Amino acid sequence: KIIVQKKKWDHLGLIVDVPKISGSGTSNDGNTARKVFRNYKVSAEILGLDKNLMKRFYVILCVLSCKHQINADELEKYTKETAELYVSLYPWFPMPQIVHKIRIHSSQVVRDKPVPVGLLSEEAQECRNKDFKNYREHTYKKTFKKSH
Repeated sequence: KIIVQKKKWDHLGLIVDVPKISGSGTSNDGNTARKVFRNYKVSAEILGLDKNLMKRFYVILCVLSCKHQINADELEKYTKETAELYVSLYPWFPMPQIVHKIRIHSSQVVRDKPVPVGLLSEEAQECRNKDFKNYREHTYKKTFKKSH
């Protein structure tokens, strides 16, 4: 683990799997994952994984976060091929639950949602956190009547 952490830092400038000072979770977050998969060649080399498999995971993550209409049939075909590649390369390691969910359910979600999946992320809400904080600090009534 320490070797991988050092290589991730040296090659990508990432701090991975380190507990946060606040005690809530680790340094692994969406931004870290995006950088790991965007640099799939380096990440695959560091982790000793197949580069093609890492690239396919990166493509799937990009497709699921895009804000355009997605062809659910093509996504289903691509995720199935990716899962088959995973099983053929690593039959000794059970497929992680998140990989299974993406393989089985992502095309169903794409079919059932009226808007592209990328529009359903928390990104828009998180962009407004500064506004919400400002509104709470400067707009809410700061005094309360005492009840008798």
